[in-house]
Amino acid sequence: MIRHAFYSLLFGALLAAAAGCNGKSSSTFAGAPVIDAATADGPEGNGRNITRLVTGLGSPSSLSVDSQYAYVAPADEGSNVMRVPLDGGPATLLASSPSPNSLTIDGANVYWTDDDPDGGSVLSIPKHGGTVTTLAGGLPDPGPIAVQDGTVYWANLGAGGQACDAGCAPSVASVATAGGAVSTLYTAPPSSFPDGIVAHGASVYLSTSDGRIVDIPDDGGAAKLLRYELTSNQGIAADDTYVYWVDTAGNVMKIPLAGGNATVLAYSQQAGSIAVDATGVYWSNGSAGTVMTVPSGGGTPSTLVYGLSYPSGIALGPSSVYWFNGQGELWVASPK
Repeated sequence: MIRHAFYSLLFGALLAAAAGCNGKSSSTFAGAPVIDAATADGPEGNGRNITRLVTGLGSPSSLSVDSQYAYVAPADEGSNVMRVPLDGGPATLLASSPSPNSLTIDGANVYWTDDDPDGGSVLSIPKHGGTVTTLAGGLPDPGPIAVQDGTVYWANLGAGGQACDAGCAPSVASVATAGGAVSTLYTAPPSSFPDGIVAHGASVYLSTSDGRIVDIPDDGGAAKLLRYELTSNQGIAADDTYVYWVDTAGNVMKIPLAGGNATVLAYSQQAGSIAVDATGVYWSNGSAGTVMTVPSGGGTPSTLVYGLSYPSGIALGPSSVYWFNGQGELWVASPK
C-alpha cells in the first residue's frame, strides 16, 4: 500500500486533539475533515445532483455505505476508520488503526483489516462507536474483507511482517463476527496475489493478480476455479447469476456462478473496484474521470458523472452512487 507521510502527520496531529490517539472509542472531528455537503461546481452528472460530502480524508482505500452513513478507511500509516453522514454534518472518528487496508459493514458493525507489519489483524467496532474488538491477530498482511450472515471473510496477502517469518502463502480465511476460531478456507499459489473478495450465497469469490476467479465454498469445501487467464484482475462483485471483475486491460467482465464463458461488458476502463445492484454494474474510471454503469445483462455502457479528478472506490446506496478520489474527497451522485 502506498503511504503518504504528509497525511499521516496531518491526521496524527488532528487525532491527538480529537481522540487522545487511543483508538478505543469514537469522537467527533474538530477541524478535519472538511464537510462540504453542497452541490459541487465542475463535475457534470447528466442531470444528477452531485455533492462533495467531505474533504481531508487523506488517501482513502475502502468505502462502504448504509442508509445513513458512509464508512471510510484512509490508507495512511497511523490512520483511522471514519463515519460520514450522507446528509452532511461532522465526520466521526470511530477508531484509530495503524495501517487500515479494507473495510466492510453489516447491520450492526464496521469490520476492517489492518496490515501492520508487526502482525496484521481483523477488527470490528459498533457503527455507533464504542470498543474495538480484535477478531483475529498475527495475520500475514490481511487485505480485502467481506462479511455475510455472521461471518467475516478476508484474504491474507502472504507477504512481509513478523507473521510471515516462518513462511506463508496467500489465503482466504474466516471468523465469526462475534469472534472465535479462525478457519482457513483456501490457500492460493504463491504467485496468486489476492485483489478482491466478495461473499454471496454459499460462496466467497476471489479475484487475483495472476488472473484467477475462484469460487470458495464458505463451509470450507473444495474451491472451484471459474476462470484463469494470464491477466491481473482487479475488484470483484457478485449477484445471484454472475461474478463481475475488471481485468488488466481494463475490461469489465462477468462469468456465470456455475462457470462457463466469460463476457466483456465494457472495454478499456481504468477501474480498481466495481459494484453491482439489481439492474447494473458500476465502476469509476480513474483515467477518464468518470463514473460508469452498464446493465448487468449487457448493453451499452453509460456515463453517470464526468469531469472528475481520478475517482477510485465505489459504493451503492438505494438511490445514489458514492466514490472517493486520491485528493481525499468523498462524493455522491443522485439518482444513480
